[in-house]
Amino acid sequence: MVAITTTANAVASGALLGIFYALVASGFSMIWASMKLVNVAHAALMFLAGYAAILVVSRLGVPWLAALFVLVPILFLVGAIVYQGILSYSYRTENFETVSLVATFGLAIVVENVLLLYFGPSHQSVNAGFGGIVEVAGMRLSSLRIVSALFAILATVALYYIIYRTAIGRSVRAAWQDQEVAMLYGVNPDRARIVMFGLATALAGIAGVLLPAIRPIAPALHWEYIVIVFIIVIIGSVGSITGTMLVGGGVGIIESTLPLFMPSSWVTVVLYVVLLAFLLYRPDGLFEGWA
Repeated sequence: MVAITTTANAVASGALLGIFYALVASGFSMIWASMKLVNVAHAALMFLAGYAAILVVSRLGVPWLAALFVLVPILFLVGAIVYQGILSYSYRTENFETVSLVATFGLAIVVENVLLLYFGPSHQSVNAGFGGIVEVAGMRLSSLRIVSALFAILATVALYYIIYRTAIGRSVRAAWQDQEVAMLYGVNPDRARIVMFGLATALAGIAGVLLPAIRPIAPALHWEYIVIVFIIVIIGSVGSITGTMLVGGGVGIIESTLPLFMPSSWVTVVLYVVLLAFLLYRPDGLFEGWA
């Protein structure tokens, strides 16, 4: 029988991991909702930021958290360039959804192979400069996971504020809801999409900088993360930041606690079964219409 303290530790640790998952999924969800674009390369761009963090921390001596302020603006520009240089052309085609899906799938493969060529296939991590175990209410938690979860919460709240409380956010939502009417009010849909894709990529950049401090990364692992992102976004409802946060936390808890009661290889099976059930019986997710 699993001890209560062990289960409590697993739940708390899983919740922290789930908050990180929600950060990764939030940008993906906003892109899907606002641009009707399923960005298969989202996790690959996160890994690009992760390896950039390893590079600047290990070779340039930049402190781990300071790397956020160096790399996140760069990832925003990378997102803007990717949209303008690749994805903007797909909007001019009749089968936009299919073309953009193939384009981002190809981009994910390109990013993965560039990382493989430069860094190799082995797992790598970043030296955060601190670490250890923190005891909270009798539970022993990783200090790095706590710090990462705090940054993830701040980033997700910032996204919510930008989307729902700023002029650019209103422009994005207007273009999202009715492009033709938005254009009558002076909104440039293409500019709104550039900003939205840049913001989503910047969020992936934050997650990427945080990731190698809490888990080792390898170039091919981005496929595992994009599957987790799909699960979170579909169950939490596309475009719902609240749903993404809640379901992300739930997925993290499931991933951490189920191995206490069954072989860890079954965790992915359980998540796929849950996803299939939602696709069949509630395809719009649990939080449809929630902000």
